[in-house]
Amino acid sequence: MEMGTLSEWIAATAETLAVIVALFLPYYTQRQERQRRKKRFKKIIQQSLANFAHGDLSGRDDFQSFVKISSLLEIDEDLLAILQIGDAAIDLMGTTSSLTQQQQQQLIELQQQLRLV
Repeated sequence: MEMGTLSEWIAATAETLAVIVALFLPYYTQRQERQRRKKRFKKIIQQSLANFAHGDLSGRDDFQSFVKISSLLEIDEDLLAILQIGDAAIDLMGTTSSLTQQQQQQLIELQQQLRLV
């Protein structure tokens, strides 16, 4: 039985690797993009919650728009869980111009929940 030349083996190995990469590269890049989005969403919500907990409510309208639009467009359950924390913060703050001590404490608790997601 003839095994073939070394160049044929290298060519066959290269073709096999090309097929494997072609099959799994889209999945890998999609997963990486999802991880980047998750990290971005967490960072935006974490920073906003920290600002709100310190009494800076100036970005509340922009934050509310971000959460609502992102919630409508997003289908990934992990990202929706992060956005639900942002939505809970919006509900907690309501339309008041300043936060009570209890509301600030609840925002800090939401920050802790966000770290666990």
